[in-house]
Amino acid sequence: CCTGCGACCQQVGHVKDLTDRGYVLPSGLCRHYNIENRGCDIYATRPTVCRVNDMRPPLLSEEAWSLINVFVCDALHEREYGEERETKGKCQHHRK
Repeated sequence: CCTGCGACCQQVGHVKDLTDRGYVLPSGLCRHYNIENRGCDIYATRPTVCRVNDMRPPLLSEEAWSLINVFVCDALHEREYGEERETKGKCQHHRK
């Protein structure tokens, strides 16, 4: 369901693992989020907290986890961009 919009990387000041690593800028933006290409500069080695599928609690089904993440993704996208998230293809906000 990820369209690559980067909304989840733009306000991470509340994520303890990222603040502990020094990844959070004063604005709340992840320091590894590349604004120019709207992608992660350390994607291949990103922390576990940034790996949605790896964060699924063991007792929660994949389907339930996916539904939760779609809900959160939609809310983040609307907060960051002021409009609903695309449901097919790459997000129009993914590339400038």
